[in-house]
Amino acid sequence: MKKIFLFIVTAVFALTLTACGKKGEITLRYAAWNLGVEGSSNAERLMIQKFMDLNPTIKIEVVERPKVENTTGDGEVDQEWNEFLDAHAANKKLPDVFMIDSTETVVNSRWAYNLAEIASKDPEFLNIKEAFRDAGSYDGKLIALPSQVHYYGYFVNKKIYDDGNKDVPTFGIEFEDLMSRTKAVAKHQSGGNGIVGIEGINRLLEWYPAQLKEEYGWFTYDEANKKLHLDSTEFGMAVDKYYALRADNTFVLDACTPEQRTDYFGAEWPWGAGRHALKWDSSASIGWMNKAIKTGEYGFEIDFIGTPKVGNINKIPVIVDQMSIASTTKYPQEAYDFAKWMSFGKAGYSNRLTMSEEMTDISTVNFAPLQNDQEMTNRFFTIYSTFTSLKTIIEEHDSFIIEPNKYIPGYNQARFHGTYDATLTLGN
Repeated sequence: MKKIFLFIVTAVFALTLTACGKKGEITLRYAAWNLGVEGSSNAERLMIQKFMDLNPTIKIEVVERPKVENTTGDGEVDQEWNEFLDAHAANKKLPDVFMIDSTETVVNSRWAYNLAEIASKDPEFLNIKEAFRDAGSYDGKLIALPSQVHYYGYFVNKKIYDDGNKDVPTFGIEFEDLMSRTKAVAKHQSGGNGIVGIEGINRLLEWYPAQLKEEYGWFTYDEANKKLHLDSTEFGMAVDKYYALRADNTFVLDACTPEQRTDYFGAEWPWGAGRHALKWDSSASIGWMNKAIKTGEYGFEIDFIGTPKVGNINKIPVIVDQMSIASTTKYPQEAYDFAKWMSFGKAGYSNRLTMSEEMTDISTVNFAPLQNDQEMTNRFFTIYSTFTSLKTIIEEHDSFIIEPNKYIPGYNQARFHGTYDATLTLGN
């Protein structure tokens, strides 16, 4: 009897240890606009599956974005993102982790969990550049995490400058020098085989004033004083510069009429045909551009140089994409861990690089690591070997202007919907 009793006690004790040591499965619901249609086998869904493989006690349930009738009556389109989230919030089913279009949305709706305490203990979060971390903060609370960072500026066709006996522009070039070199290699001439100099000069008003005055950010936004300085000397200088370029059709594509464009450059897309020197775009475009180089579609090398400096100031425009954790989540730490895996975390980003290196049937990762980590940066630029100036920006530069509509509540209303004057102050 003593032996039987001892066996029972031992068995119960073992079961108790097993129960204490095993964590029950939890489910995190996730919503993002880059997942493709249900059933897709793309990089994002593979990242989700890999997270579950590594964390078997956590199940990720994708909240699929529904299709709705297009207002034009022409088929179906994805439901507007905030309408989609609002519908789930109204039913108390807000996803645990979700992408956001701006912090203003989650501030006004009170959708976001304050991650300040969790993130402050995470060395990898603290290893992100401060400007990118701060874009998710509001009123002392951390309500959004950076998921991707994309730089704005100019892509350079190196071959055109080489063929024109001009030094290829690189990051840090002065504005007037860049304009001079580009004008020298452009060929805006009849015959359909011309070379475009520069395009995208309308974006000048967003970044040029910030190169003239340190206090200014995107579109003259002054974060310290919560004001737009549209009456300033610097903004006036940017407007003058824009109109001067807008009138010069000898190298500025934006200055050409539709008839001139056809006459000068024909029906082909000049950039794809290798006949465009300086193209304005987001650094996110490195993915498809690099693929075109490697497949031989492009017979020329490309670099990304950001925006040029004016005097001693060189601030690069940046878009910070973000995701939030729901204020209603039951699992804030696990939700944070998953969001980190999908965005700035070293382990997750390393997995993206591995997929990009080994898998040819998915899109190559097109955003640089947010971690200040030399090994990951080197791996990224092994894939994007011609983009030497972009590598310099990521490794050495720390002066940026962040797109305000992503993180400044009231900016969209003030800039795009409000009446403004010299004393315009952003709303709360």
